[in-house]
Amino acid sequence: MRKILIATHGEFAGGLKQTMDFVLGGNEKVGVLSAYTTPDFDMDREAAAVVDELEDGDELIVMTDVLGGSVANAFSGHISHPGVYVLAGVNAPMLLAMVPMLESAMDT
Repeated sequence: MRKILIATHGEFAGGLKQTMDFVLGGNEKVGVLSAYTTPDFDMDREAAAVVDELEDGDELIVMTDVLGGSVANAFSGHISHPGVYVLAGVNAPMLLAMVPMLESAMDT
């Protein structure tokens, strides 16, 4: 299954997901990770946990906010895992264009 994870600093990811839900309707294949919203948050641990949950054949497109930021860097450390892709600079138009492609036969 091909999935998208919107992963950003703070609550930005949740706002993008709300916008996507409003425009396109809900989609269970799109998740959210809001980094550093609790004092004990560990980005590396969270990224590893997300990747560890993937099943054989899954594809995960992680859409992060800042190129070179801690969120993007943590997930970039997992791009050697089959099916993990990281895109930085997520914004609403980018997300709205990507979600319909989840069902596409197009190669990621």
